[in-house]
Parts: sequence; C-alpha cells; structure tokens
Amino acid sequence: MPSASVPINSSLTSGFHYANLRLGFRFENIMHFISAGRLKQAAFQYPDATKPIQAFCKIIQQAQWQNLLEVQQVYRDAEAVGNFTIFNIKGNKYRLILDLDYCEQIAYFKYFLIHAQYNRDKWKNDPYY
Repeated sequence: MPSASVPINSSLTSGFHYANLRLGFRFENIMHFISAGRLKQAAFQYPDATKPIQAFCKIIQQAQWQNLLEVQQVYRDAEAVGNFTIFNIKGNKYRLILDLDYCEQIAYFKYFLIHAQYNRDKWKNDPYY
C-alpha cells in the first residue's frame, strides 16, 4: 500500500491522503516495478539468473532515476534501444528489456532473454518498440 508523508490528524490533508491512496496514487519518488513477478517467473527457468534478478529488483525498486545517464551510473552497460532500456544480466548472458517511464517513475517489464534470443530481434516486433 502506498504511503504519503501528510499529517494524519489534519482534517484537510488526511481526507486528501485517503482519497488518493484509494485511487492508487503514489507519493514517493522511487521507481515502481510493474510485473516484477513476471520477470522472476521468466528467469525461473535459468537458475543461475535468480540471484542477479533478485538483486536487480531490489535496486530498481529503490531507484530514483530521471534519465538514462542516471541508470548508467548503476548499470554501466544499460542502453536505450527504441522505447526500451536494455540491461545485461550476469555479464552478457541474459538481456532484460524494460520500458522505463522516468516522469512517472514506473518500470515496465517487457522481456527476459538469453543472448541468442535477444540477437534474433523478435522483441523488436513489440508494438511499443
């Protein structure tokens, strides 16, 4: 459940706070990772990727990235390709493809691929690419 730093005893702000929480608005300025569960499920078939994916999820859910340069301060090899951001996982063995919305602080999971799948470029057929 999202949280906000508004005084609970204030009649004006507490009503606003409650209404916005019910509508799903977020007040923190950290990245919200949509479909992290789908990523973990996709990576499940590659046991050697489990720990790197868990570490990635932990980092991204605490991130406050405003642009690709800030992402690259943490993930040096991250690159923008089309509308997506590509991350190398476990060296260059796996590719994680996300759609990062810096304004809304939302990361959308798109694909988790082994390097050979990534090179086939089928992921580029995604309508949002």
